Amino acid sequence: MNRFKASIADGRPHREGGMTLVEVMIASAISTVVIAIVAVLLIFAVRSFAALANYQILDQASTMAADKMSREIREATRVKSFQPTGATRWILFENTNASPSYTLRYEWTEAAKTLTAQRSDQADPEVLLEGCERWDFTFQQRTPRRAPDFGFTTNMVDNVQAKLVTMTWKCTRALGGTGLFNTESVQTAQIVIRNQKTP
Repeated sequence: MNRFKASIADGRPHREGGMTLVEVMIASAISTVVIAIVAVLLIFAVRSFAALANYQILDQASTMAADKMSREIREATRVKSFQPTGATRWILFENTNASPSYTLRYEWTEAAKTLTAQRSDQADPEVLLEGCERWDFTFQQRTPRRAPDFGFTTNMVDNVQAKLVTMTWKCTRALGGTGLFNTESVQTAQIVIRNQKTP
């Protein structure tokens, strides 16, 4: 319904300024679309930043675990025993150069999704990785192949000949409150048992 008022200047009736119902509906629809787009972009940005933070945490944990294992395995003198398959996998290293000598056991359990390190001269195991979905390892024997590659031959039977340890693992971490997971697969890490004695 149009409302009119008399103009003081010329006495002619003029319609009051305002928006019709159609104009209000169109403006509301446009505003709703704009707000929805902004909300989607905001949620996407928050999730992206959270994912980047997750990846950084995963990468840092993997780097620290790899550094620690590299240092300890290089100091070992031999692979004493191992279990490469199943829901519980482990490698037992021995260091006879230390005084007193000790053993070092790396163990991964599928149920707990953890990779732990347990030294025989320490009371409690140390958790190296959490959320560890998989941990695999192979050994390469001490005698290198001939030219042209001079590589090491894979040997998962004779632990006495094990000179090179290759490990891979995959860890996951939940993206807070979303039910989504970030996954980080560590590239192949090869560690040489430097102090291994010739059998």
